Amino acid sequence: MDRASIFFLDEGESNTFDFDETLPPLPLPDLHDTLQRYYDTIKPFGSPSELEKSKKIISDFECGIGTELQRKLKERAAVKKNWLNEWWDKYAYHMLRTPLIPYIIMAMPVNLEVINIPETPAFLLKNLARILYHTLEFWNLLRNATIKPHSSHGGKIKYSSALYKRFFSATRAPGIDYDYIKTYFKPVNEGNTPSHVVVSGKGRIFAFDGLHADGTIISPLEILIVLQRIRSILDYESMGDCVPVLTHDDRTTWANNYIHLQEISEKNKETIETIESSSIIVTFDENEPHSYEETSLLCVNGDFHSKWGDRSSTIIAFKNGRFAYVGEHSAYDGTFSVSYALFVQLSMFEIGEPDWSCTDNSKYITLTELKFDLDNELQKEIDRAKLDCDLRVAINMKNKNTLLRNTLTFELI
Repeated sequence: MDRASIFFLDEGESNTFDFDETLPPLPLPDLHDTLQRYYDTIKPFGSPSELEKSKKIISDFECGIGTELQRKLKERAAVKKNWLNEWWDKYAYHMLRTPLIPYIIMAMPVNLEVINIPETPAFLLKNLARILYHTLEFWNLLRNATIKPHSSHGGKIKYSSALYKRFFSATRAPGIDYDYIKTYFKPVNEGNTPSHVVVSGKGRIFAFDGLHADGTIISPLEILIVLQRIRSILDYESMGDCVPVLTHDDRTTWANNYIHLQEISEKNKETIETIESSSIIVTFDENEPHSYEETSLLCVNGDFHSKWGDRSSTIIAFKNGRFAYVGEHSAYDGTFSVSYALFVQLSMFEIGEPDWSCTDNSKYITLTELKFDLDNELQKEIDRAKLDCDLRVAINMKNKNTLLRNTLTFELI
């Protein structure tokens, strides 16, 4: 098993997204069949009298308003390839008002030890530079639509690749009543797409371009030098304004602050768009987990003052050299996260560590710090959100210790 055989399209194959056009529309189940399935699901839990009552309700529904509902669904299915998708996003995910982290995300620790790469503070920036470089390679494969679609049965059954377009340069923007997905990623044949990378830490946010002027990916060494500059600022200068902590509030409160933040100045609008549209976002987390279990807990808890919680995918770099990936679940399915993580893991295993001393062809990469204009109202909101997040961390850590004392375990999916 190597990355080329799993991920790279063979010569003559259609591009990544072409197959989506050949997929059949989402089927609309027959009303009677749907109601029979509903009855089968409640059967084990009802008494004979309750089930008889349910049969009557089901029959009345099927002969009455259910027929009208099915007719409207058929009309919708006739003009939409996926008649359910918009409703699924809105009602299953985007109307929820709880904070995204830790309640509505996917997360996984990065296990570099299995490929014999040390996870220590000394290797933190070098390993992160390599992860970022291979992430940009994965981004470039998608950008050029040259990555194999997901498939099963030896490639005979292929699945939609559409949600890959929500993996990079995408965000779940807060709304007063419900959230919505904003996407900036485009394959080459659809237009330009953002190539900048955002890195946050200690309440500060930075950005640099992941491509040279000629469109080639910047090298691992060039990434390393940028990361060293950022880490030096974080280690020796003061904390930032911690605006990212606002993204961890309940969604309606964050939506109000999101609107107000943009009303303050045009610069704030541009800064938000820079963060939301970035190809990749990385967060330096000051915690130091000592196991993969602790890493799992801290990547959905941990350092709230720097994580931009709305982003569809985030790389978390812990201070002691461990890493984690976090994904916003409404943007894409977990299979896309696993695909990306496997690509990076195989790439680091197959390609090996770069020669960090070879600086002949390195170019200077421009680094920009992103700052917001804040008024007294938003500063108070930031202070309040920081206190709320600190309390949340304390409660979660207490619950973790309770689990450990009682020899219970938990799963993070």
